[in-house]
Amino acid sequence: MNNLTEVLKKIPTPQVSMPQMPQISKFGINNTKEEIGKAPINMTQEDMQQLIHYIGESVLIPEDGAFIALWILTLIDHWNNEHERLVVLTERNFYLLRYDFLQCRVRDSRRIGLGQLISVITGPLVFPAKSLMPIRSSPGVQMKWGDENDVKITQKWNPLCRSLPYATLTHHPVYSKT
Repeated sequence: MNNLTEVLKKIPTPQVSMPQMPQISKFGINNTKEEIGKAPINMTQEDMQQLIHYIGESVLIPEDGAFIALWILTLIDHWNNEHERLVVLTERNFYLLRYDFLQCRVRDSRRIGLGQLISVITGPLVFPAKSLMPIRSSPGVQMKWGDENDVKITQKWNPLCRSLPYATLTHHPVYSKT
């Protein structure tokens, strides 16, 4: 558990860690009317606390254990597409969440047990020497929780496949702009 926290801390991105979730009203909801959400770059510390509280109520289950940390990162899929994701770490699991900051809703969640992790690799993102992809200078983390040999060729060639047993994460693009 702490090892994964240390690995994710190596990705340069703002981190919010709260040992106890405070009683704060739901993120993006006012007592009188529903507000439009905020982009991650415009979020205050209070907004992040409300987001954590909302995720704690809507996604996390008691079996996960205590909330440890939350990161806003970029997931790089097997077709090199970038997707904004929230990574939530609890005592027993981590979640990859697709969160809509404008609608203030979790669109998709993937729960992976820490005991399922086979390997966690950190370092610079590297492409083959003759790749047409632009060179990335950011560090990354790849987490594997299943056997890649069990992945079918149809899954590898499907750009919409979301059942691959690994995730490659790097810092949020806004981080490099600030």
